[in-house]
Amino acid sequence: MSRLVTGLANRHGEPYAGYQVHWTLGQIERHGATFYVILGSWGDDATAADRFAVVLRYRADTEAKGFMVVDADKTQIASHPLVGRALRRDEVVDTPLAKEVFDFVDFLWLNDDRISEIADTHA
Repeated sequence: MSRLVTGLANRHGEPYAGYQVHWTLGQIERHGATFYVILGSWGDDATAADRFAVVLRYRADTEAKGFMVVDADKTQIASHPLVGRALRRDEVVDTPLAKEVFDFVDFLWLNDDRISEIADTHA
């Protein structure tokens, strides 16, 4: 069994990012988790073309724990109706966007209790 948590985060009272977190229940150490982040414009006139996706994989096995940006264009988020473009890893790593995405995932980690099973494996 797996779990998919979805949400829309606001910043300064305005929609900021959509997200999905997917993992296999009880198997974080074995399979990790995937964080799909959708950024861009969310206003009334915005379309999918105004948004893009970044994907982070969380690893929590005996060798390493942490996040890594992966090619979003090779994941299921690439065909999501809210996404106009899914970014490759090399379009994110070592850019200001990387910090923004990691800061956002940190926010989720600390504030979305629905993903506590994942955060608990990091202790």
